[in-house]
Amino acid sequence: MRSPRGRAIGLGTRGNMAVLTMLFLPSVVMATVIPPNRRISWSPGIPGGVPTRTTIHATLGPGDDIQAAIDSCPAGEVVYLSAGDYTLTSSLTIENGIALRGAGPGSTRLHFTSGSAAAILIGNWYGTAHETGVSGSPAKDATSVTVTDVSGYAVGDYAVIDQIDDGVEVYNTTGETWTSRESGTRNLRQIFRITGISGRTLTIDPPLYHSYSSSFSPELRKLGGNSHPGMVTQAGVEDLYVSNDAGDAVSYNFRFLYAAHGWLKNVESYRCSVAHVECEQSFGCEIRDSYYHHAWGQGGGGQGYGVSLYEASTAVLVENNVFFHLRHPMTASQGPSGCVFAYNYSTYTYASDSPWWLSGAIVMHGGHPHMNLFEGNYVEQISMDDTHCSGAHDTAFRNYAVGDSTYPGTTSARRCIDVESHNRYHNVLGNVLGDSKVTWDDYDAPDPPDPSRRHIYVWGRRNQSTEGGPLDPQAKATALRHGNFDNYNRQILWDASISDHNLPDSLYLTNKPAFFECRPWPSVDPLTGTVTSLPAKDRFDGVTYLCGGGGDTTPPVSSSHNPDKNAVNVPVNASISLHIEDGGDGVDSTKIAMHVDGAQAAPSLTGTASDYVLLYDAPADFQAGQIVEVTVRASDLHSPPNQMEETYTFSISQSGQSCNYSATDPTNSFAWEGGSTSSTVRASAGCLWTAASSVDWIGVSPANGVGDGSVAINVESNAGEARSGTVAVAGSSFTISQEPYSGGGCTDCPTITSITAKTAKAGSIATIRGDGFGIDRKKIAVFFGTKAVKRILKLKDTLIRLKIPRGISGTVDVYVVVNGKTSNMVQFELKS
Repeated sequence: MRSPRGRAIGLGTRGNMAVLTMLFLPSVVMATVIPPNRRISWSPGIPGGVPTRTTIHATLGPGDDIQAAIDSCPAGEVVYLSAGDYTLTSSLTIENGIALRGAGPGSTRLHFTSGSAAAILIGNWYGTAHETGVSGSPAKDATSVTVTDVSGYAVGDYAVIDQIDDGVEVYNTTGETWTSRESGTRNLRQIFRITGISGRTLTIDPPLYHSYSSSFSPELRKLGGNSHPGMVTQAGVEDLYVSNDAGDAVSYNFRFLYAAHGWLKNVESYRCSVAHVECEQSFGCEIRDSYYHHAWGQGGGGQGYGVSLYEASTAVLVENNVFFHLRHPMTASQGPSGCVFAYNYSTYTYASDSPWWLSGAIVMHGGHPHMNLFEGNYVEQISMDDTHCSGAHDTAFRNYAVGDSTYPGTTSARRCIDVESHNRYHNVLGNVLGDSKVTWDDYDAPDPPDPSRRHIYVWGRRNQSTEGGPLDPQAKATALRHGNFDNYNRQILWDASISDHNLPDSLYLTNKPAFFECRPWPSVDPLTGTVTSLPAKDRFDGVTYLCGGGGDTTPPVSSSHNPDKNAVNVPVNASISLHIEDGGDGVDSTKIAMHVDGAQAAPSLTGTASDYVLLYDAPADFQAGQIVEVTVRASDLHSPPNQMEETYTFSISQSGQSCNYSATDPTNSFAWEGGSTSSTVRASAGCLWTAASSVDWIGVSPANGVGDGSVAINVESNAGEARSGTVAVAGSSFTISQEPYSGGGCTDCPTITSITAKTAKAGSIATIRGDGFGIDRKKIAVFFGTKAVKRILKLKDTLIRLKIPRGISGTVDVYVVVNGKTSNMVQFELKS
């Protein structure tokens, strides 16, 4: 059944992180968290889903000529392979409208003992491209482009647009010539279908994901192979098993090349050389419901990949797949855009040339992939690297990134999100990050990152073989990070500058996908830090998730956890209790199970079928500082039963004793100039406490402590209206308010008298004149609206020469902050 999809759900601006709590909306909403210039309307895959073909052209058995049957098959029909083991000594090629179907991966098994680049090719080989120039500068979301020569193009053709790299956002970090055509200089690109022609103007679908500029010579190139005038459409493979028994003689087990709306569904692929699936210069294909595992090698230079989207492939859907024992299970390189990797499960990633190093599971791998979405995946690590080129505008949403591999030799680079240098404007929202069972060393990695430490995020790491040097600060500065739960802080963190906390269920689906059946969806809940059953993982683990049929379809729920989920400072002698409730047929008491730290527990059970109480006293005390993991499973009395499963953690105090806290009230009202205050903490010996601010203009230090201590609270000067924020210290909450800017009472604040600029455009040079700016660049900050100036070119006490920040337009308030004191505001109008 087709998964219900919708157009893009937008998600906002970026800023500092703060700790808040807010409910998620239960269904898709048109959120405003991601601004339109950072995302697209994701609508990947085949419109209406993978087609169901019912007409069988030929039924074959082992030894029959499969390619001959494919060649004679009319479009819209099926070549059916009966159960059995097939040995093939040459590759298969599938073209327009043909489906190759087996009796199931466990029944129809194809063994390729030799072949060419791909065991099974969906599409056709390279042909001669028809190229033309693009007139003007078509903008993002444009639904048409004008070309210099329309001859050779027809409605229904597929074409790719590209342009010369701008050297700022799109940047060939290594100078490699193979990342795009024209010696690696045209890495920004997108495929679309021509839906109409009027004069020299082509109507296109989908709209442009990115703006193109006449300054960088955009061009259009028609796509098609040597045996077919255009793309091969509506061809696919389903319900069979493929094994590469030829080693490096076959690079790919499956390959899409010049294919549109092709598919792989319910296939098992065993042992690849380069990749199990390569999708090159293809559009709107679906790779779903399948299992890809093992490789002839997992070394450097491109070995042992799972699904590799390649060479401008656009709007491809990779959904509900399992990946096991591969170097990189999911990659996008050489400029894929608008693609979606969703609800996939990856485990046991492994790089044979560096087996100690955690290998990325979802990897944006060069040639400027952009506007891709990763949603709902359960993976080891998400990486946007700079190995072969830049990348931008990708979104990680509601994933569980573990930050480790089940391969036992992994000891280095254990990180959840790795955004390397020359990556810009990535969005990271609604994820659960980090294995809850281990201790994480850093939230953001230091500079340089220490491979032996566990980091939730690494920002701006450079390709050491080509650049080296310190971290690239713009990787983090341009990112949007909002509403993620991480197991370093053990709480959800929000961007304090974004008031919208309504994260939708999905960014490409309008409803729960059919393959989730009765499982909870979304499966990743950053509000509580919990991850529930993922269909792909259940298949790999051999778990059958039973769903009710009619009547009561609601599984039991848990409540009243003691200790609470994610609780800290729990005493070593704590018992574990919770309620299992069901408002329908009731809970089946014989189907309640609890595991504590992976070991089966035997809790006592009291209550009734509508509300059972579980109580577990461990036979021995927990260890001081231990992180305890509890898993609870239960079923109701419905036939067939509805099931629930949840896993949560809590932390034992460092001292092993019960913890008591108090915190003194800090000063709670400040003038607009700001100031500092403190709160004194009294805590039981060895007990951990935390301190946090809900807003970025109130700073707290330190963020945590053990036993008695003190928290310094710094309130920045206010350049706007009255405001207030909350500070949480050792379990106590304090509200701090600040008066609006008045300016009159400050005798030593900097003063702006004028702002001049030759062009008054973002990125141009401007001069601010006034007084009190000082000469120390470390003590001054200049703001154009909410954008801080990155480059101060010249500084005197009476003059600042700077570069106007990019990404702003219209009229903005400009002000200067020196040593925490804020100048008057001066309005400045920017030209577009």
